[in-house]
Amino acid sequence: MRNLLQFLLKYSHVILFLILEGVAIAMLISNSAYPRSVYATSANRLSGEFYSWNNSVLQYFSLRSENLELVKENAMLRGQLAQLGNIAESVAENDTAVLNHYCYSHLGLRYIPARVVQVEAGKRHNCFTINKGTRDGVETDMGVVGSAGVVGIVSATTERFSLVMPLINEQMMLSCRLQSGVYGPLEWDGEKPQFAYLRNIARHANVLPGDTVTTSGLTTAFPEGILVGVVEKAELKETDAYYNITVRLATDFTKPRYVQVISNEALREQQQLMDY
Repeated sequence: MRNLLQFLLKYSHVILFLILEGVAIAMLISNSAYPRSVYATSANRLSGEFYSWNNSVLQYFSLRSENLELVKENAMLRGQLAQLGNIAESVAENDTAVLNHYCYSHLGLRYIPARVVQVEAGKRHNCFTINKGTRDGVETDMGVVGSAGVVGIVSATTERFSLVMPLINEQMMLSCRLQSGVYGPLEWDGEKPQFAYLRNIARHANVLPGDTVTTSGLTTAFPEGILVGVVEKAELKETDAYYNITVRLATDFTKPRYVQVISNEALREQQQLMDY
């Protein structure tokens, strides 16, 4: 208390000046139209900037919950697309031409939203862990997709978590289809995570940069037509029998966040047929 009194006495002139200055400004604003309008405009601008900044901060901290909602919505929309495929197939049962268009059945597809919780990158055998396991319906050999396209395949599961082998793993091979209708296996060479290579595309195929590369449906983990990437380069020498095709992958593997696991009820039946 004594120190406070000493402070007030020491700076009493300054404090008195500030009080009188404040009173004078208040009287000027209240009794004059122009200063009052300037004050109101400035106050509104400052308050608007403050609320805008405050809203940006709140939005930043709510991004996680919003992203989770978007993942759930994407999974729901993928499921609805699968249901539309079922409807189209049922309508086309007596029309062979239309039925052939849906030769790869979407029956029983379900998309399970998941979040990436651990990434082991920078290796030739990259992998990452998602927060969904057997209790959520995830099993080995199920396909995994993201908002941009194919991510990888589930290689191991526990009750609450699963290990995913992405396209950027030397042990991963995916059957793909060019938009011209030609099929070939996609492999990663262990170098850049943005690119993979499409093999065994014969020289008679017309391959051009910018052509889309999608899943062929021959890999049972994925239905036909999911985006894998686009052709970056298609090189062909006069003596070559096959193209040397570089594919820019659609998925950004440097920052995986949210994915969906494809649960295909017909997958077990297909695998049983392959075992015969």
